[in-house]
Amino acid sequence: MLYISDSRTGSGPNLAPLQLVLRRILVQAQAMQVAAEFMDDMANASDFLRLVDQIKYALIIVSVIPILIIYPFIQKYFVKGVMIGAIKG
Repeated sequence: MLYISDSRTGSGPNLAPLQLVLRRILVQAQAMQVAAEFMDDMANASDFLRLVDQIKYALIIVSVIPILIIYPFIQKYFVKGVMIGAIKG
């Protein structure tokens, strides 16, 4: 999905951006959810499905926090760009 390379070590999973790491975790959680549906013990399966849902919610929080932290510092640049674009000459 994304090409990143490093001349010293070659391309590798260490260089993946946050979005790809979170996607990989989500895909693994969904695969575990499918496996849990085939479990014989339904009590353990329901606990496991709850864990998969918690992983999804945690990923949402992890992906939103950097935006919430950085946006107040760069908000003035967004406002300036909107104002420049709104001026008709």
